[in-house]
Amino acid sequence: MPWTSRKPRLPFLALLSLADTNSLPKRKQRKVIREDGSTHRQIRGCVCLSWSALAAVRLAAARLCHVRPLGFRWQPLALGAVDASLATAALLIALWVRFDDGIPPQYLALSLHATWIVIPLTVLCFAGCGLYNRIWEYAGMEAAAAVIVGASASVGTSCLAAGVLLGQYFPRSVSVIWWLLLLGLMGGSRFAWRVLRQRIYGRHGMPPRKRLLIYGAGDAGRTLTVQVTADRHSPYEVVGFVDDDPLKQRLLLGRHPVLGMGRDVARIVQERQVDEIIIAIPSATAQQRSEMFRICSQAGVRVRTLPRLLELVRDPLTLSSVRDVRISELLGRDVRLPAMSLNDNYVQDKVVLVTGAGGSIGAEVCRQLCTHRPRRLVLLGRGENRIHKILNELSYRFPDIELTPVIANFADPGSCEVTFDAHRPDIVVHAGAHKHVYLMESNPVEAVRNNVLGTQVVAQCAEDCGAERLLFISTDKAAEPCNVMGATKRFCEVMLQERAENSKTCYTVVRFGNVIGSDGSVLRIFEEQLAAGQPLTVTHPEADRYFMTISEAAFLVLQAATLGASGDIFVLDMGEPVRILDLARNFIGLHGRNPYAPDAVHFIGLRPGEKLHETLTNDGEQLTHTACPWVWKVRSTGNLRHNGNFSQWVELMQELVAENDALRLQEVLFTAISPATVAVAAPEHDQLQSAGG
Repeated sequence: MPWTSRKPRLPFLALLSLADTNSLPKRKQRKVIREDGSTHRQIRGCVCLSWSALAAVRLAAARLCHVRPLGFRWQPLALGAVDASLATAALLIALWVRFDDGIPPQYLALSLHATWIVIPLTVLCFAGCGLYNRIWEYAGMEAAAAVIVGASASVGTSCLAAGVLLGQYFPRSVSVIWWLLLLGLMGGSRFAWRVLRQRIYGRHGMPPRKRLLIYGAGDAGRTLTVQVTADRHSPYEVVGFVDDDPLKQRLLLGRHPVLGMGRDVARIVQERQVDEIIIAIPSATAQQRSEMFRICSQAGVRVRTLPRLLELVRDPLTLSSVRDVRISELLGRDVRLPAMSLNDNYVQDKVVLVTGAGGSIGAEVCRQLCTHRPRRLVLLGRGENRIHKILNELSYRFPDIELTPVIANFADPGSCEVTFDAHRPDIVVHAGAHKHVYLMESNPVEAVRNNVLGTQVVAQCAEDCGAERLLFISTDKAAEPCNVMGATKRFCEVMLQERAENSKTCYTVVRFGNVIGSDGSVLRIFEEQLAAGQPLTVTHPEADRYFMTISEAAFLVLQAATLGASGDIFVLDMGEPVRILDLARNFIGLHGRNPYAPDAVHFIGLRPGEKLHETLTNDGEQLTHTACPWVWKVRSTGNLRHNGNFSQWVELMQELVAENDALRLQEVLFTAISPATVAVAAPEHDQLQSAGG
């Protein structure tokens, strides 16, 4: 049996011979085809030519459009039937557009006969370009390239095959119009389905989207918008942008408008029913970001932000990069620590001992010390859980550094001597202390035992083992102390200055204020209260404090230790004091709550020992510049070096601590640090008792 008579028949191959036999009846045309061997060879040659062209198209598409082999699924079959119908319709429309007075009969007949060529070639070309094995929900530029290649191959091979096999070519203008129509229909159908699918299936079973306003119509804002739009699981729906650039007003970024400037945020939130604001300006300075947070916090919706540029260097910008605003960012501080460096000779290949290594400041000091490669780092602290935590962290991040944990009380002379004798530290950072003002006001004996006597023990052990340097971390509350904690720190400052006059160990004192994010800080308290739905507690409407971040404070403390001479006191530049009430209200507003609601803030009054305002120096001190722009040196303008013998005061305090005499101890403490005691020796214990009645 001849191959053309086998089942299933190939009717479209028979129609290819109509170029020579179109005047015969259909049955006789098939007979002529069977009997004419030359026609068989012509058909076979054209089929081979078509398959070769398709193979070339398939290879090119695989290179250009990332095509993968097509598996058997019913969706490609249905899509192929739709494409065949669209290709045929595009051909007829192209003829209708080309001929205004009606399609000539010969071209109408040609189009009908060519249908059996167009249908298989269109499906094969599109399949070769990978248009049936793509996930159009995530289609991009490579998918658009595949549509262009597929439409071009389909029109080109169809016109060529029609001309060769049917003996008549379509006008070139028809081919061009056909190609444009097919390109629009193919691409439009694919990308229209992408949009419809997101609307029909995208949010099925998911909560409604939050209406999102993006602050910043730049590269970061555009990237964020693209990711929000492309991700059907995104919880956001972008309503527009705000930007402070006047040239961007009323313009479109993508399909979203720039609705106004920063000052218009509250109005836009109300008019557009915005649920959340994301600040997308990673390059903004700390002062600019602080002002943006302040403006957005007054809108009454939740405010989130993208990380700053230094954070994005490590992690590329994605939708998951969006995070809550940190309260430290409200301070508006812009100290660029990465631009600063610490002399490696200060720490490298030396033994460093840190007291209070498990605390917030002590732990951060340990982290930064490890970056300068000490030979050994001794972590001394009383809290085993905290020492365990920082030890595990440093062991993972710095496996080449020898770390030695020591669970001990530095105020215990015996324990401290054993530790110093065993490790012989070159540098001692004394960060351990009791710091809560109102707690020390109620426990003066423990405050003196730990802060004063403990510092005396550490200083003596450092001298005995030949330590090069001791760095003592003080507080701004030591400038004009009116509470027990500040008084203990001031006593230690003057005591170390006295020791520095006759010691080979270099003593350095550094003062700074409150640290945002440390244990027990206002940040932690506010976060816990907000999470529990409680009002934020503020001591007084006018109370303000100096604030800085933990990493900034730790770095500047180490930097200060390399400046000046033994006995110098340094103060860190902490900017302007921040009113606690403003900090609380901004924090509430950034979390989408009303900061002016009656139950938003609760005033509890100043606690024992607390002041409305803190100062960095007292009346007898002035600040002078140093080599580091964020570290100031305290210069005495009067005789405040306290020429009294502080060793006698320490002995007296030891006796009062042993007797647990809190009242006498407070009296001795404040007497010792009073400027009136300059050049006055400490009284004997029995004299003080008789004077007190």
